[in-house]
Amino acid sequence: MQKPDTTLVITGLIVSEVCNKFLKDGQDAENAMQMLRDLTILEPYDYELGLESARLYTKERKKRQKFGLADAHALAASRRRHARLITCDNDFAGFADVILIN
Repeated sequence: MQKPDTTLVITGLIVSEVCNKFLKDGQDAENAMQMLRDLTILEPYDYELGLESARLYTKERKKRQKFGLADAHALAASRRRHARLITCDNDFAGFADVILIN
């Protein structure tokens, strides 16, 4: 499969979430992971991203009860690349740098 013209970035934690969804639905997670490999590049989860995720989580959790650490991680990773986060998770409603798909 050819990678798209637009760069799609994913993190290891998000790979886990996607694969978990496939497994819960009784689907093949290996195929999902291969598609992610074909379509995305992996953003490393390093110390700086861990710290920024924690800062974002701490700040947003005061305002958003359902905003989780994985949410903060995804948003911090996209911001690191000055990119927009694409999600269908309504917990991201109101962020200017998020594209919310309903």
